[in-house]
Amino acid sequence: MSSLFLVLCCFYFAKRCSVITTTASTKLFNFSTNSNLINSLRGLIYNHIQNN
Repeated sequence: MSSLFLVLCCFYFAKRCSVITTTASTKLFNFSTNSNLINSLRGLIYNHIQNN
């Protein structure tokens, strides 16, 4: 009985941890894509200023 309970607890915590890591990686990915967008916009503005 106790071993089954331990297994269920392990599954529960593994599920919780995977959800946390998934949301964290999603936020990190969104942040990196946002900074890439900002960098490309900055590059476009810089090129525009250089050309004029």
